[in-house]
Amino acid sequence: MKPDSFPIGSPESRVLARMRAGHIRDTRKRIEIISNIPRPQHALPPGGNNSIPYVGPWQETQDGTLLRFVYRPGEWKKLPVETVPVCSECGTPLRKTGKELGDEAWFEADCMAKHI
Repeated sequence: MKPDSFPIGSPESRVLARMRAGHIRDTRKRIEIISNIPRPQHALPPGGNNSIPYVGPWQETQDGTLLRFVYRPGEWKKLPVETVPVCSECGTPLRKTGKELGDEAWFEADCMAKHI
């Protein structure tokens, strides 16, 4: 059934059009670019800082793909680690990754779901 099977503006045509639009939105390709490179001060969201994870809004590209930028902060800590760093906003401990450089290890935010 198509929305044009019903009179324009009728409840039935609007329901079908919404269902169709929802299906189109749900099937579009999505790309997330995840970075731990701090953003310049002017690019931060209002009240934001580079110690808090940030997920930008979905933006539609020319080909209909949805794209968003994700900032996942982290820090290098000297081994052995005495105090595990935490997210300054929610207090969740940063997660130790497998990245090590000499006697230092990389810890990154593990609380992205809380900040989306």
